[in-house]
Amino acid sequence: MRRGAAILAIVMLWSSGAPSGQTDNARRGIVRGDGHAFVDDGGAFLARGASMFWALWGYERDRERLGRNLATLREWGFDYIRVLGVVGAPGDRPGPVCGPGVSGCDSWRDRRLDPTAPHYAQDIAGFTDWAYNTYGLRVQWTIFGGTEFTPTADARRAVVEQFARMAQGREQAVFAFEIANESWQNGFPGDLGNSELRALAKVLKTHSSNLVALSSPENGTCEGARELYRESVADLATLHVGRLGAAQGEHWRALRDVWQLHTCTGIPSLRSSNEPIGPESSVVSMDDPVALAAMALVTYGSGIGAFVLHTGPGVRGGGEADLARGRHRNVWELPTASRVAAGLGTIARLVPGDFANWSTQDELSEAPERLFDVKDRAAVTGVYCFANAQEFACAPVGMTKPLALIARRSMRVSLHQLLSGVAGTSRTLAPGAVLSIPAVPPAFLIRGRRN
Repeated sequence: MRRGAAILAIVMLWSSGAPSGQTDNARRGIVRGDGHAFVDDGGAFLARGASMFWALWGYERDRERLGRNLATLREWGFDYIRVLGVVGAPGDRPGPVCGPGVSGCDSWRDRRLDPTAPHYAQDIAGFTDWAYNTYGLRVQWTIFGGTEFTPTADARRAVVEQFARMAQGREQAVFAFEIANESWQNGFPGDLGNSELRALAKVLKTHSSNLVALSSPENGTCEGARELYRESVADLATLHVGRLGAAQGEHWRALRDVWQLHTCTGIPSLRSSNEPIGPESSVVSMDDPVALAAMALVTYGSGIGAFVLHTGPGVRGGGEADLARGRHRNVWELPTASRVAAGLGTIARLVPGDFANWSTQDELSEAPERLFDVKDRAAVTGVYCFANAQEFACAPVGMTKPLALIARRSMRVSLHQLLSGVAGTSRTLAPGAVLSIPAVPPAFLIRGRRN
């Protein structure tokens, strides 16, 4: 009998896909906010997340493969994963792959998560512990990916209460709660839906010390976020910024929309770019590591302290609806994902954890306090700078030819490759001196200090 138990324990350890030593790398303490920056017991940090919507389903039905995905994300330096708690619909609906004109399709038919299942409470707790204790990954629980399994307000409140109970005693393993993913189209439409989100947020804040967000605003604007979050107890705003592809440099111009969010007031100061463009994302995708690293840098500097890598494998993890779209099953199969992660790691190494609290400066403006004059503005799409009392970091992006930046004051600077972090020689610039930047790659990180 003892021999059988020992064999079972070995098999369970092997099937978890757990690498050794991951627990030692976990960040500690309850995640909270300090202005725009995320903070835990280790201090302020630039939060790096990854979509892994199917992770609870994988924990229940495909744990070994899920474990390998989680180990890969942790190896790449991610802090947390974004996971759906409830998704799909009951009954025998068509799906998961449905053509035009098919009504009632359930694209999550082979990835359903039913909160009335017998072991649901055990599974959400077990998965949260497993992800954190084995892989060092916190979980951002997006509770509702849909409401078909919970058709009444009482049923939805009961699920939220269940998550609040689950978090008690394991608060440091939870990055944050989000009530619903894209609430306007997933069960919480209009003013009544927004009111219910606010009520459910109160339930979570009453019973949990973790961060709570409502959802992303429908139109992705500051005005939409204000309308959604007004009179709410939420202490985190989850934002879905617009997705524009590389055609004619649209993705570089789209960074201005991200940068402008630093002026958005009337919503929680703590913010996440929860589902930006990424490899195999819907509508339009982006797998250029330099462009995505530049997006993350501008995102963090614009007062958005968390950036989520959103990928095709992170949605259904090989569900039929995604395979039909040509998406990969696993994150390690994405050709550029490891290089994207390397770029995010470079940013985390080269700028401090409170970077989201730095002030902002558009170097293409006429602001008198700007650091540089741009000699040829047609050579670059944007030059975004961020500064504290003495230090600064700048992101020249979308360069089409070599760029000359003319220092307006005395400073010491170094120019870094976004993916590797490799820097050119650090040099001192007197006022009027030129910092020359090559056009390849089309984005860089400048780190500097005013003299």
